[in-house]
Amino acid sequence: MTQAGSYFGLIFLSAVNSVSDPVKPSQLGLSLEGGGAEYLVSSYANGLSGSSVVTANSDLELPEQENTEFDIWYMSPLWEITGGVVGEKVAFVGDLTKYVPFSRGRFPEVAFQNQVGEVGGSLTVTSVGNVADLSFAFVTSEGIIEELTVK
Repeated sequence: MTQAGSYFGLIFLSAVNSVSDPVKPSQLGLSLEGGGAEYLVSSYANGLSGSSVVTANSDLELPEQENTEFDIWYMSPLWEITGGVVGEKVAFVGDLTKYVPFSRGRFPEVAFQNQVGEVGGSLTVTSVGNVADLSFAFVTSEGIIEELTVK
């Protein structure tokens, strides 16, 4: 799904498509536009605790799956917050109570805008229908990922 020029993606892992070596996002059919664009990758099973930051050139370490296992991994764009600590970023992760945390039908608008001359920015999320929780991830300049959920 693409919103406001950014890509939100899903990776479905099962024993049928398990890989043992690291892969690039492009090998999974994911086109990460913008060259230096960064994305937060997290798994449904581990939530944001197992998240990592990737670019188009990053290696993804995807776990091998047994015959009865599957996992879903999500990719959300990271937007840099200007005016504050250099390197701080924010991502809209979606509704983590769902197998598919974001979709164009549920979230027709997702946009981030830095505030010129001020610290921070505004993240606009428009939702349709019943949304239980909205989750956001903040990545500090040290790479620490913190979660904020709005109920």
